[in-house]
Amino acid sequence: MIDRLKRMLDMRRGKRVRRFLLTLYRDFSLQGRDYRGCADLVVHPGQGPGELKALVGRGLEAAALVRNEPFPLPEPGAGALELPQSRLASGTLESWLLPLTEALFREDRCQEGGLNTGELFLSRVRTRVLNSQGVDATYTAPQVFLEFISEWRGREEFELYRSLSFADFQPDWIARSVREQLLASRDRASASPTPRLKALPVLLSGEPVSLFLRYYLERASAQMVYQKLSTARLGCSLQGEKVSGDTLTLRLVPFLPNSPHSSPCDEDGFPLRETVVAEEGILRRYLGPLHFTHYLGVEPTGDLKNMIVLPGGTPAQELRGEDCLEVVSFSDFQYDGITGDFGGEIRLAYCRRGGRRFPVSGGSISGTVREVEGSCRFSRETRSQGGFSGPETIRLLNVRISGAQ
Repeated sequence: MIDRLKRMLDMRRGKRVRRFLLTLYRDFSLQGRDYRGCADLVVHPGQGPGELKALVGRGLEAAALVRNEPFPLPEPGAGALELPQSRLASGTLESWLLPLTEALFREDRCQEGGLNTGELFLSRVRTRVLNSQGVDATYTAPQVFLEFISEWRGREEFELYRSLSFADFQPDWIARSVREQLLASRDRASASPTPRLKALPVLLSGEPVSLFLRYYLERASAQMVYQKLSTARLGCSLQGEKVSGDTLTLRLVPFLPNSPHSSPCDEDGFPLRETVVAEEGILRRYLGPLHFTHYLGVEPTGDLKNMIVLPGGTPAQELRGEDCLEVVSFSDFQYDGITGDFGGEIRLAYCRRGGRRFPVSGGSISGTVREVEGSCRFSRETRSQGGFSGPETIRLLNVRISGAQ
């Protein structure tokens, strides 16, 4: 924890942790049908032989209650790719505390507000995956979780929380993220209640963009399709029948610069490769590990976590050129992967009406993806954060806005 007044380290803790996760599979027959059950167990490093035997026994009993149709396990392939080198992979973890702290406070120069508190979690995670088919994959990856609270004194004093997760040392990106947060704190402190608005385009910018677009990953999920929770079909439009806006081109990749989700293989040991999910709005691949893709009779992709969405051709400033409500932060944003319903409470947005642009807070937006996806527009500018790279801003029509007054 870092104290803002002196910018000094308040507390430092370090530890080495070992975790063992065990998945048991049990093949059995019942009433003439074959099944493969499974159970996930957590093995503690201090458990002795007797405890392990009892744990496995309970796991096998639990697996016998799961009636999955038989499916194969990953086998050794051509070998998993190596992770690109990160600067955080060199030196000791302690040696990175000062550079990361300096990047965090670089833009903290405002008189009316600044950073209140910051917490930094820096890890190097060594993962090894083994299975009974001969898979033995090992890789090491740095992971950083940084959270901080900014404050601003306006008509009232407000605090805003933000977290960043990353895997490389990019001081300019960290400093830019802090500056964005400080400006958001300034505008939140002077924001008016969100007025009642009708028939106004809604723009999503920043993190809300990735939250909205991840809906399509659920639509393309092999598990969702197999369980008939998604009606998405290969070779068909993923954005409805009538598309007047930008079409969606989406791919998943095992490695994305600065992403903490990069991995050469998934948790089952399946080697990961770049996968095109949708191309110009057309669904090309179902997503998922060997389990559910086997049921559908399609090639498995593994559990890929990094998403890239191609931007559109319209500058973000042009999307903002007409009356609109641009939401940059939600108190909470949720969507239903089955119905496509989405909504969120507005923490900070910018309302543009009659040539005037001003910050607002409170109220909410809600809608259904199938009512907005056909006319959705993507900005030309892009943004990368966490496991997402894609348009910085998207414009949605037919979204309901509930004012705070």
